[in-house]
This record gives sequence, C-alpha cells and structure tokens, in this order.
Amino acid sequence: MRGTRKHFDPRRTQSWLGSASPYTYRVLIFSIGLATGLGGCVLAPHGTREEKMRLTTASAPFEPRIETRQIPELPALATWQDVLSRAFLANGDLESS
Repeated sequence: MRGTRKHFDPRRTQSWLGSASPYTYRVLIFSIGLATGLGGCVLAPHGTREEKMRLTTASAPFEPRIETRQIPELPALATWQDVLSRAFLANGDLESS
C-alpha cells in the first residue's frame, strides 16, 4: 500500500478554528466586540460643536440665495459644452462644494 488516505466523514465536521480552547473563543469574541465598538468612535477636540456653529453663522453672507441665482437658458442648437456648463451651474452638490 502506498499509504493511508484520509476519507471524508460527514459525521465528523470541524469548525474553522479547529479544536481551539475556550480561551481562544473568548479572545476572539472580545476582539470582535472591541473592533465593532470602537468602529463608531470619533476623536473630536473640545469645542468642535461651538466652532461649527460659529462657521455656520459666519458663512451665511457668503452663500447666494437660491432665488437670486441666474442660470442661463440653453440655446436652440445646444452643443455638449453648453449642456454640460448649464448642468454644472444647476447642480447643487457642485455649488455647495
């Protein structure tokens, strides 16, 4: 014989950790819990909220009112540059950035 072959036995299944000790399971669960818990943490310095409020009040004069914007109409025979230019002017996301 050339050696013993390992046959698949469906009654004998192993977990992906194999025969790990209970300590290993505890460490794994603790690590997953720690990673999940710290994933939502934000390290923000003190006064961030107040600074954001000051920025919001100071930026109001620099933002044009939506009603006062002048978006040019497209010509009858519009080129792709005309259409793209108007789309950029009408896009609120681009204007806010």
